[in-house]
Amino acid sequence: MANKSNSKMILFTPLDIPKIVPSDWDAWWDLWNNHAQLINKKVTNHNPAFGSPWKGFDLMNEFNHEVYEAAVAPKHPAADDLIEQVRTHCPFEPTFIRVMENLETIQFHSDVLYPKHEFRSVLWNTYPDSIWMFKYGDSVRQMSLPEDTNSFYYYDYPLKHAAHYDPRYSKGLLIVYGTPKPDFYETLNISTEKYKEVAWII
Repeated sequence: MANKSNSKMILFTPLDIPKIVPSDWDAWWDLWNNHAQLINKKVTNHNPAFGSPWKGFDLMNEFNHEVYEAAVAPKHPAADDLIEQVRTHCPFEPTFIRVMENLETIQFHSDVLYPKHEFRSVLWNTYPDSIWMFKYGDSVRQMSLPEDTNSFYYYDYPLKHAAHYDPRYSKGLLIVYGTPKPDFYETLNISTEKYKEVAWII
């Protein structure tokens, strides 16, 4: 599925949508601290060197993730809150929502072996510098998110990604899989125009 606009390919852009973050942080930390678990890699795929250097859980899982298996978060107001925010603001109709944190440095890779639209939100982040890097061919960029959004889009497979790790800091990433909404491309185009200083378009 192409993501071209005016004959250009959008590799990465912050998204011009409201921030997706827990409305009640005390409730969120209660859920996370008591239920986040190591995420199990079920099968060897095109990233054979990667073990299970993540922890987290699924908030919604109507999609069979063939590679990684996570615990499902229990019914909880903080989970319901985030699911509703995703349904309202994310440019996908969600079938799968996972929150996770990497526990070691993740090298450049793609999650799939074909071009795929991807959506992420940085729920929390104590790192002082960029937490992700992108690579297209021989070009590498640090991810940059503006202050008014914590969500971003990237075109996986053409664009590789890597994640920094430092045990002194913490971050949580929300991942959504689903079907693009009717206004998906409009959201992308508005976002790339607003954030043209940091969006990556070729």
